[in-house]
Amino acid sequence: MDYLNHHSGFFDLLQLKMKSIVKLLLSILFLLASITNYGNIQIKKNKAQKEYLKNLHIIQDCMYKGKKVPGEVFNSAIFFLETTTNIKSNYSYGREVFATPTEQNIKDWKNWYKRNKTLLYWDQNDQRAKVKYNYL
Repeated sequence: MDYLNHHSGFFDLLQLKMKSIVKLLLSILFLLASITNYGNIQIKKNKAQKEYLKNLHIIQDCMYKGKKVPGEVFNSAIFFLETTTNIKSNYSYGREVFATPTEQNIKDWKNWYKRNKTLLYWDQNDQRAKVKYNYL
């Protein structure tokens, strides 16, 4: 019994150090989990941003470089930009309705991207880019 009484201060100190070590390890694990989760979010956002820019470049290449793409690719790019930004393209009306984006449409879509690119994310379930609006 004398042995325990004599060394109880040592055991108390040892127990305190062990608690501190456990707290430190838990803090490190929490930090690593947070960093990993943030990295996954960034990857998803980058994929969504790339999708946005891909569609914008399709329209720009057709308008400014005369690049030919299938009609469904062109229309899909316009549909993506319109539904993502709520900025409508100009249209020509005749026997059929054709999307005819203007330089102003391109400028508006570019400005929208500059202001909102951090809100774009990739939805894994729907396999498409979406906008995360922060409503108060």
